[in-house]
Amino acid sequence: MAKNKIEALDFMTGKQEAEAFENGKYVDLHRSTLRKVDVFCNLIQRTFDKSLKTHATWKEAHGLSWKTALYLAKKHWIYTTVVVLGGIGSAFFGLFRGFGVLSSVLMNKPG
Repeated sequence: MAKNKIEALDFMTGKQEAEAFENGKYVDLHRSTLRKVDVFCNLIQRTFDKSLKTHATWKEAHGLSWKTALYLAKKHWIYTTVVVLGGIGSAFFGLFRGFGVLSSVLMNKPG
């Protein structure tokens, strides 16, 4: 019968694993290692298939960056439309603002 919950799951701490190695309890050491690998495998699999649940907000999970915008643009056509229209709008804004500065420079008027 297991003494505590950790032993019931075949987990050992680093100190316990070192003691098991020194005492020749290689099967227990092997079980502990396999269990830890199993936990990592489960986490990675859930992350890969997007079934891992966290308490993070969308902003914390994805962040606000150009990389996120491009990822979303590739993922759905609505995001693609928003990104393209935003790019066109900012290009026109920059173009018209540039023409205003250029015309004031050419006419020797302060900007």
